[in-house]
Amino acid sequence: MEWDMILQRYVWGELSEEERASLELELEHSPELRATLEAYVRLHSALEDISKQGVTAPDLSRSIERRVQLASYLRGMLQLCGGVVASYARAILAMLGLSR
Repeated sequence: MEWDMILQRYVWGELSEEERASLELELEHSPELRATLEAYVRLHSALEDISKQGVTAPDLSRSIERRVQLASYLRGMLQLCGGVVASYARAILAMLGLSR
């Protein structure tokens, strides 16, 4: 079972009731899975905070600079980490339109 994808869908509210119930049962018995979910929740929350920041014309260059820095950081994470972080970083890069 691909937990990374299931956890991502859980955080985004995309699981069916049956899938959600099955995951929650697994979470009750797996501290490691709960820790991974908590990491996804924190990352999702940070991304939502970033996306809520409006960009005005004077802020455009700063916004572009931040996106380039974020893309560079996430690409570095892809190289250094596997599994959960790398999977989520790929999704973020794609969401931002920065994937190669």
